[in-house]
Amino acid sequence: MKIWKEEQLGLLEGYPKEVVDSVNETMNILNDNYGTDRDVDKDLGGYIQVIESLEELKSLKNGILQGLVEEYSDEICTTENGDVYNSTLYITSSDYNVMVITKNKITDELLK
Repeated sequence: MKIWKEEQLGLLEGYPKEVVDSVNETMNILNDNYGTDRDVDKDLGGYIQVIESLEELKSLKNGILQGLVEEYSDEICTTENGDVYNSTLYITSSDYNVMVITKNKITDELLK
């Protein structure tokens, strides 16, 4: 799921608080610098992509992330049941970024 507006945070219901906070922080930085009314696919800035399946990841890697190497990847949190959530930054141009949120095997696949 693609997130760039505050009202989209509700889509993260069921995610750990640390993940929601991380998405919110990144979204606020993008919105403060590039505006809340931007066309996320055409204007500068970028967005946060929360990946929930390997199919979704494949589509992203064959699309906007094709040929890119991550700038960095950090662990956001580990849940009580052992799920490890990560955020990984991709810089597609000097003024466009995609922050990808993944967990477990999907993170491993992303970073291959």
